[in-house]
Amino acid sequence: MRFTTPVDESTSFDRIILMMPIRNEARHLPRVLESISNQSLSHKRLYLIVVDGDSDDGSREIAERFLRASDVAGRVIDNPRRKIPIALNLALELTSNRDVIVRLDGHTVYGKTYLEDAVSALLGAPEDVACVGCAQRPAPSSDFQERVVGALYTNPMGLGGADFRVGDDIREVENIYLGVWRPGVFQQVGGFDETLDANEDAEHSARIRRSGLRILRLPLPCECYIKRTIYTSITQWHRYSYWRARMLLRNPTCARLRHIVTPLAAIAVLALCCLKQWLVLSACFVVYGILVLRSRRRDEHPLVTLATLAYFPIVQLAFALGMFRAAGAALWVRLTWLAERIAKRSEIAKPSAPSID
Repeated sequence: MRFTTPVDESTSFDRIILMMPIRNEARHLPRVLESISNQSLSHKRLYLIVVDGDSDDGSREIAERFLRASDVAGRVIDNPRRKIPIALNLALELTSNRDVIVRLDGHTVYGKTYLEDAVSALLGAPEDVACVGCAQRPAPSSDFQERVVGALYTNPMGLGGADFRVGDDIREVENIYLGVWRPGVFQQVGGFDETLDANEDAEHSARIRRSGLRILRLPLPCECYIKRTIYTSITQWHRYSYWRARMLLRNPTCARLRHIVTPLAAIAVLALCCLKQWLVLSACFVVYGILVLRSRRRDEHPLVTLATLAYFPIVQLAFALGMFRAAGAALWVRLTWLAERIAKRSEIAKPSAPSID
């Protein structure tokens, strides 16, 4: 899918705004910025907005040095509240409805034609295509923990089953990794929900689809670096699932089988443990292990696969607990509201004491 007019000559937009929220990305940021400077697209209409979330590892200084030395225009702004949706909205405040908006991450390296391919496809797509993006691909790593965490994204028995995580064909999807938005989309559907600490991208994509617009996944060249250890990825997915559940409670039509299977599986495992059905539990784990082995990448090291047999269930348990926590919090709010309503009605219904004159 290509735009008939070269992107550099198009008059359908003014600028290509690259908005990049960062916090403590010094390890990978120089390579990420280098990949931006190597883009095949003309740099004259690029504008990079780096939103720094109070980094203390020199990330802000790296970005500032890059902008001073590069032919890519831009600026670094502060996000003292650190939340990603706030960072993205701060960047959006500096844009207009004539700008193509591109979200970038500080730990993803972009192929030379990433921007040209994405913007060309977006402008060449039907008008109801509001956003394009690609699947999330982990970059190769020699670190054992990073390889184990990377397997979580590519194996369907981990978290690889979602259509924005795997696949290179062009197809309509519910959400994508990062994103490139047509001019005027944010003015039409609004910015990112700042009440969410995570999952702001899925919530925004849900609003896009509700407005009658579409999202396409494309085969775009980029790879994300794994920046978390096995332990911190477990806590990350617990936190992520909490906010995923909060988003689904507001947008129940976005709920899919994969969101329900993990909590139900956790309940089933707990029930089997309580009933001491060890043989059934062992058989279930054997079946699960076979599915993990069948779904692994062909080039995955056997020790990485072996580690995922323990790692995947722990991540999924953490994910389920996060969803249970969100559901419990929502239930508590609802019960508190009902109790207050009942108390107010009781006060109104209570007969007033007769006056003594």
